[in-house]
Amino acid sequence: MIETFYKYNLDNRILNNLRHQLNEMIDDERGLVSVEIFRKMFFTFFKGEKFAFLIFDMLLPLIIVFYDEVNDIVVEECEPNDARFKPTVRIELLTKFIDFFNYYPVKMNKIKYKNDSNFMSQVMDPSHNHSSD
Repeated sequence: MIETFYKYNLDNRILNNLRHQLNEMIDDERGLVSVEIFRKMFFTFFKGEKFAFLIFDMLLPLIIVFYDEVNDIVVEECEPNDARFKPTVRIELLTKFIDFFNYYPVKMNKIKYKNDSNFMSQVMDPSHNHSSD
């Protein structure tokens, strides 16, 4: 999955900013936030990203727990039709995923230079400088 996120050019800086904002706004001592709030924040941070919907759909199952508000119980899994439990995002799981994503070693077939520009290389290369012509 990590390689897929790299293939989609997921920017870890955006993920880190999302985590930071969620940590600042969360009032719940268990670190829970509703899926709806997380969805709004995710798409606010990833607006304009080509694969945002695919990334969201892949990420969500990794960070979901199920919360029973009446009994104040959080479980990792529950029966699909159990109406007592509401899917909820656990910020701790999001943090673990982001840390894993940040430090996961990825072998690339080709080195990618994020600031590579053929035009700038030509301008900065003295052998291509034609100012004396």
